[in-house]
Amino acid sequence: MNSPADSNTPALEPRYEEQFTAFVDFLGFSEASTDIDVETRLKVLALLQSLTTLRSEFAATITENPGGGTSYAITPAISTFSDHIVVSYPLQPIAAKETQETIQVILTLGQFQNLLAMVAAAALEIGFLIRGGATVGRLYHANGVVFGEALVEASSLEARTAIYPRVVLSNRITEKFSAEYRDRVGISTKSIPWLAGRS
Repeated sequence: MNSPADSNTPALEPRYEEQFTAFVDFLGFSEASTDIDVETRLKVLALLQSLTTLRSEFAATITENPGGGTSYAITPAISTFSDHIVVSYPLQPIAAKETQETIQVILTLGQFQNLLAMVAAAALEIGFLIRGGATVGRLYHANGVVFGEALVEASSLEARTAIYPRVVLSNRITEKFSAEYRDRVGISTKSIPWLAGRS
C-alpha cells in the first residue's frame, strides 16, 4: 500500500478495466521450432530467455523535480509465453489534470513504439519478423494472469488482420487517442512504421 509520502504515485490495485493492450508474436516460430539447426535453436532459446526479463507489473509515478518541472514514468504490464508477448497500459488517468492525460498518451504510444523496436530488432537478428494487434478494451493483467476482451481482440487482429509483419491498431485506439490529442502532442500513427490503422 502507498504511504502518505507517496501521494504522487497513483493506487495501482489490479482491476478489470479499460487498457491499451497489444498481442505480439514471431512469424514462422512454430515451423522453425521443429526444423532448425542447433546453432539457431540456441539463439532462439537465448531470445526467449531474454523476453522473460521484460515481464513486469504496471506502475506509474509522477515526480515533482526540485528545480521545477515534472517527471513521469510509466511501466507497462508485460507477460510472455513462448514467442507471445502481451503488453498493457491501464488508461486510468495518471493524474487529475487534463494536461497530464496528454502526457499519458505520449508515454503510452512512445514506450510501446520503443518496446516494439527492441523486440523486432532482437527477433530480426536471428531471422524472425514480428506481427501483432493492439486495441483498447477491458482487461485484467496482473500477478501473472491476463484475460479479457482486449486480449481476445488484440490476438484476433494479429491472427486475422495483420497478415504481414506489422502491428495493427484497432479503431478503438484511434477513437480513444483522438485527433485532438494526436495534434496536441504531435503523434501520428503514420510516423510509426510498424503501426498501421485497421481499415
